[in-house]
This record gives sequence, structure tokens and C-alpha cells, in this order.
Amino acid sequence: MKFVRLRNRISSRLNQYRRVRDTSAGQLAREDASCWQQIYPERQSTWPQVLPSGRVPTSFSERLGERSLPKGVLRLRRASVWSDDGWIFTANGRRISDTTAFAEDPEWMPRVHLPLFRSGERRLAGRTLSLVSNWGTGNFFHMLLDVLPRIDLLFRAGWTWADFDHILLPAFRSPTVDRLLAAVNLPQDRLITVKWGQMIYFRCDELVCTSYPGGRRAVIPSVVDYLRQLNPPRTKKSGRRLFVQRLARTRSLRNESELLPLLIEHGFEVIDPGAIPDAETAFHESDYIVGPHGAALANLVFCRPGTKVLELVPTDHAYPYFFTLSVGAGLHYDCLMGPSDHETIRPLVSRWTSKSDFTIDPVEFARSLNRLMA
Repeated sequence: MKFVRLRNRISSRLNQYRRVRDTSAGQLAREDASCWQQIYPERQSTWPQVLPSGRVPTSFSERLGERSLPKGVLRLRRASVWSDDGWIFTANGRRISDTTAFAEDPEWMPRVHLPLFRSGERRLAGRTLSLVSNWGTGNFFHMLLDVLPRIDLLFRAGWTWADFDHILLPAFRSPTVDRLLAAVNLPQDRLITVKWGQMIYFRCDELVCTSYPGGRRAVIPSVVDYLRQLNPPRTKKSGRRLFVQRLARTRSLRNESELLPLLIEHGFEVIDPGAIPDAETAFHESDYIVGPHGAALANLVFCRPGTKVLELVPTDHAYPYFFTLSVGAGLHYDCLMGPSDHETIRPLVSRWTSKSDFTIDPVEFARSLNRLMA
């Protein structure tokens, strides 16, 4: 164990001086057109400028891109998959940037290299499919909206499960994820699960992987459409009102107890989606949804068009993922910002993650809730 820690420290220090060599699907296709199957061309991205409460927050609009990069499937010889984030490297050690969530923010991409020490290397003969993606091993949002939509790109390119000898998949599971994986008939006999924190290194005879299926800090409509197709509603019931709790150890709504009486007065149910067996149905049956920014709001993808949403957003973690998801899903979205406990000023282009709890002003919340219910 001491040797492993020492080796990792040496590797980390040496990596500070190594040059990261990046490439992209476009560059690889120019070198060999047969390695790339394009499904969606580059598209312009347009977003609403006004919400029910006023202008879209600057922290949202300035973090959104004006285009969505081409989406497709790569087929590579002697490529590698590194770490639980699923970084893809070509045979000559170039990192493929647009397979990751950093696709449109390469300047903020971590300094990830092929490992200097490869004692844990695992050789995979035949053809391997990688569905591993940044944060997909430990986060519901990324498993649902980043990992699973890669299957859509794969099938649209004409691939089937029978084409693969090995399938790399994040180990993250929930009742919702399990149902969606069952819907695509994922073969268990070829599955290799990758756990959070696992420093895996797979060297593949042949590797198939896909583009990052989203946009710059955005959930795009094709992702919403695919997940809705996988999970068609099993009920026509409507009228529910949900307050979606965030029970994580970071970015908690500090004064939730102060807001709950007003929510209950308006007929809202208080739910933890991770603790109920069928969160998709609860969201589909709801006309109104309120909740703090967090992975549980990824379930908004299962809402009926026209559902009204109020997201409570910490000021130092104001990312537009659920705004863009709501646009793609046809939901009526609004948000209310609240100050974080330890406000930290970061550049708008940064992908920095806050851990601070935050507070929502009760008077402003009452106004926002009344506007939502109007």
C-alpha cells in the first residue's frame, strides 16, 4: 500500500510536466474516414432569453454555447480506456476530447494522461464498447443523461449488442436506471462494470465509443426524446405537486424547514426520488415541481410537456442543466437564486463545483411559488 501511494505521488508530480496531446473525432475522421459514423451534424443552439420571473440569469446564458458539436460513433484500433471517467486514448496516446463532457470546454479539461505505471493494465481481446463517461459511475444525473443516451447513438449507427465481446458500463444503479437498462436488453454475459474511484486501464484490440451526447452545460432535445421513448408513461394520471428534496452532503437547502409549510399549504408532496420505487411515474403525474438544484431533478425528463418547474439555485453553483432540460422537454421553467454560505467568485466559463449550502429568501420564495401556480 505504501508503494502504491508513493507511486501515485511520483506519477502526479511528473504529470505536471507532461504535455497533453488532444485530438477529436473530426481530426481522426480526416486521418481515416472509416473510423467515424456521424449521426447528428453540428447544430446551432438557441435558448429562451426570458423566464416568468424575468431575464434568464447571466450565470446561465453566458455558460451556454451557441452550437452543438457533431454526434456519432468512433471505431478505433488498439485504443485505451483510462479511469472511472472513461477517458479514451488512441493507439499513439492522444486523448479524444469530444467523447467527454468537456467537449466544448477543452481549456477546462483536466490534465489527464495515459498512466505512467500500467501495472493494472487489462487487455481486452476482440471488440469492446465503452459507455463509461465523466462522473457516470457515481452520479444519477450523468448516468441518466450522459451514459444511457450513448446507446441511442450506437443503435442509430447500426450497431447491436451482438457486435461486441465486452461492454464497459458504469456501476451506478437505481430503480430508474435498472428499468432503462432492462428496456435496451443489455447483455449481462459481456458486461464489465466500472466502479467509482476505480483506476482501471483497459487496452483494447478494437474499441467502439461515442461522442458526448450533450451540449455545453446543456441537455439537448435528442437526449430527452430517447429517454422518453425508453420509458413510455404507464399512467395518464396528473395533478400531483412535488417538492423534490436534496438529501446530499453538499449544496443543501439550509432553510428547507422554513419553506415547507408554504409548500404543504399549496398541496405539495415532499419526496426523495431515491427512496421511492418509481420516481419516473411520480414526475410524469405531476403538474408542478419545485426543488433545489441536484441530480434528482434529472427526472424532469419524464415529465409531461407543460409541467411547471421552479428550480432553487445556489448562486455560486448556477449551471443551466435543468433549464436546458426543461426547454428540450417542453416544460415551463423558472428559477430562484439563493446565496451560498461561502460565496466564491469563479469565472463563468469555469466548471468549478461548489459544496456550500445555500438559503432561499422566504418572501421571494412565496412570490415565486404564487407565480408558478398562477
